[in-house]
Amino acid sequence: MTKQFLLLTVSAALLLCSCSSNKKTEQLKPNTQTEIMKPENLNVPFTEAKHYFVRNDYKDGELHFRKITSRDEFDSIFGMAAVMGKDGRPTNIDFSAQYVIALIDKISDRAADIEVINLTKSGETVTVNYSYKEGEKLTFTLRISKILIVDNQYKGEIKLQTK
Repeated sequence: MTKQFLLLTVSAALLLCSCSSNKKTEQLKPNTQTEIMKPENLNVPFTEAKHYFVRNDYKDGELHFRKITSRDEFDSIFGMAAVMGKDGRPTNIDFSAQYVIALIDKISDRAADIEVINLTKSGETVTVNYSYKEGEKLTFTLRISKILIVDNQYKGEIKLQTK
């Protein structure tokens, strides 16, 4: 008899606990759904173009970006730098379905690297989050750049942000 009473008491306690946890879950649901529904920072997929160089006749200046939407504009800034071997051809860009965000640094005798961390979209603004590292002095000058290929569905005003 005492075993049955004990079993009944434990069952009742478990039932009460499960009911109270259900109420907490129901209370949290609306807030969680509201947070998920906010389209604050949508991650934007991109591809980094390879085997291009900044033309010598491009104006020198500090690190800046260009939003490029046509082949003619792209070709006025960049040239192709095909190399031998597997995957030596420049990355194909289809300007009817894609646009380019180009980050172009100044001409320098210092080694440098631009690392694109991610692209995010909030409203009508696409933010390029990147880091910039300057290295040792070189015996020659160069200009580094990054070319990001983005699908047209993610068009918007471009903004740079260092991390």
